[in-house]
Amino acid sequence: YESYAKYGFHAYDDFYTLGEMFKMRPQRIEHFLNLFTSKKKQVEDLVSRSFLNDEMKQLYLKHYYDKLNRLKISYKKANDLLLKYGSVRKAVDSFKK
Repeated sequence: YESYAKYGFHAYDDFYTLGEMFKMRPQRIEHFLNLFTSKKKQVEDLVSRSFLNDEMKQLYLKHYYDKLNRLKISYKKANDLLLKYGSVRKAVDSFKK
């Protein structure tokens, strides 16, 4: 659980590893992880129509965004980019092209 050891919370890599432990194919694991990160608009719509008061809606969405951002973090992918490009700046610049 590299992400947990590095960041103190479970992130993409930990859930990917969980999928591997269940003997899931890599494409299937990625499909499920993408499902969780691609439904932001639907979650916002659902919360806006809920019976929660406005304060609770904001709090719910705050927690949702926090979890969503955590799920998008990949220690392994970041490490691989650093090894490939040698620095954070070069890795970031590679995405701008």
